[in-house]
Amino acid sequence: MKTPKERFDLLVEYTGLKLGAIAKKCGYERPQAFYDVYKGKAKKISEKMASSIIKVFPDIRESWLLTGEGPMLIENTNSPNTPQEPINQNQNDMNIELVKMIDRKDREIGELQVTIANLREEIGALRTKLESMTFVESQSQKKGAV
Repeated sequence: MKTPKERFDLLVEYTGLKLGAIAKKCGYERPQAFYDVYKGKAKKISEKMASSIIKVFPDIRESWLLTGEGPMLIENTNSPNTPQEPINQNQNDMNIELVKMIDRKDREIGELQVTIANLREEIGALRTKLESMTFVESQSQKKGAV
């Protein structure tokens, strides 16, 4: 059974990152919680911490992080770049979706601009018609008064 310090040493070696960088990637603003475990101030890796590590490095076994027993990796992978592939793929997928959303919004904005222009023309035509009707009515009132 590996100690929490030994598990962090292996995680650092596997990822090629320093412990503080791993903590930041896992969403910790300050890496102190990781250092507390590493230095023995905290006796174990918490479930919350293990979960955050798994989200960033999905081929690390959560049970190994929590207990130190069994293999470290879910699959026999020795490449530290492997955990980054799902993240990069997710980012690419998100970027593609964002571009599609922007395109849809651009089309919608274009359609709305055309609608606005048509409504402005219609309002202008109605104003002209109203002015004409008002003028005709005022003329007929003048003739009737005479």
